[in-house]
Amino acid sequence: MFGESTVSSKSDTIQKALENLRNGPLAERENLLLDYVVRAVRNPHAVKDAEVDQLRQEGWTDQDIFDAVAHGAQHTAVDILFETFRVAPL
Repeated sequence: MFGESTVSSKSDTIQKALENLRNGPLAERENLLLDYVVRAVRNPHAVKDAEVDQLRQEGWTDQDIFDAVAHGAQHTAVDILFETFRVAPL
């Protein structure tokens, strides 16, 4: 079937990312930031200062890191509201 190998390849990539965000389809530095954001939003006490230092070494500024975590937290808050009040997406 046309495009079947592309779909299979994409689903393998998605599965790898779901297992470990650091293996996602983004650039390595972006995967590191995404992994940090998801873990920070889920459990802010679990992330370490050394991880922020590693993100800085990858070229992310403090503002970049703050913005990414704030964006992730905002999405999580909206998800909680939608789920609480059973708001269906449009």
